[in-house]
Amino acid sequence: MEIPKDIHEVYDRFLKNQCTVDELQELFRYFGTSSETELLELIKSRSAELMSNELADDPERIETLGTIQSKIEKRLFGRKRKVIPFKYIVSVAAAILLTMVISLFLIRYKRTPVINEINTHIVQEDILPGGNKATLILSNGKTINLDEQKQEIIIGDSSLNYGDGTTLATTVNVETAILKTPRAGQYDIVLPDGTKVSLNAESSLEYPVKFTGSERRVKLNGEGYFEVAHDKSKPFHVETKNQDVQVLGTVFNIQSYTEKEATTLFSGKVHVENTTTKKSATLTPGQNAVATSTSLNVQNIDLHDFAMWKKGRFGGSSKSLIEVLTEIERWYDIDIKMNKNISNSERAYISISRKENLSVVLDGIGQTYGVNFQIKGKEVIIQPK
Repeated sequence: MEIPKDIHEVYDRFLKNQCTVDELQELFRYFGTSSETELLELIKSRSAELMSNELADDPERIETLGTIQSKIEKRLFGRKRKVIPFKYIVSVAAAILLTMVISLFLIRYKRTPVINEINTHIVQEDILPGGNKATLILSNGKTINLDEQKQEIIIGDSSLNYGDGTTLATTVNVETAILKTPRAGQYDIVLPDGTKVSLNAESSLEYPVKFTGSERRVKLNGEGYFEVAHDKSKPFHVETKNQDVQVLGTVFNIQSYTEKEATTLFSGKVHVENTTTKKSATLTPGQNAVATSTSLNVQNIDLHDFAMWKKGRFGGSSKSLIEVLTEIERWYDIDIKMNKNISNSERAYISISRKENLSVVLDGIGQTYGVNFQIKGKEVIIQPK
């Protein structure tokens, strides 16, 4: 089947950042209904033309874009099964378009000597990404700033140790402890029962140094990813402001930064109870429970879009600008000021590495949502293009 000429035109306009919302929907519909052969032909033909037109005198960048194309093709067509789900096609299509646009933007950006004032500020002032930063507060009053070159602490029988075995402190006369990450920080901890918890930025986990009694109970503020060790005789509980989450052995993520708290289940089974309304629900993998002071709602979700921070990335499908910027603020320890004329109604697929400097992340966000950024110290000003 021959690819319609208008799809080539729409695809080209998108790569030039000239695509309308209706054209974008048309393009996604094409990705969802066309065959693998047609998709492959479109990707190859357009990326070949782009490399020819944009990079004719730059072999190194041709090789870079070619590598991107190969990875895209492998992700789309490297699966064993012949039929690819529509939702998967659409999300990968969006990733393809975003990757190509950002790649071309960076290429053009590097080759263009004249840069607008806002982007000049971005280059002159930059901020490094967050890293392994945390403080450990013991019940005996001792506070320990954890080593930023390490990423994990382990609670032993009588001591606290780094993942490499280095001893931090004794747990004699210590009953509880709090692991606390600042903005731009993250850290992992292995609890006494073998449960592993990863804390995202600006979060805290309170736990006993020994689990006694008939249950295992911890308190979370912020965001944590849990891999709970199975122990049928001692259920594991996570307390937040609005929730009590009970598990036996499973993998899940809890986000409790705001009044609206979310529990996402990746494997196993959890029981979520709203501590105010007492309404409860049992989740199965691929479900998300959102709790407020007055409600508890469960929905089926695509797990690829949740807890992306654990994969070292920002974003997901159908993300608003505010949702993405909230993650950015927390990870780079910045304050964002948004022009009142900027709309937050647009939603897009976006996936950017958390290891990039702030300027690179802002460039990608700017191209996706059509905004400009200016960095002034720890403040970032957003303006419409």
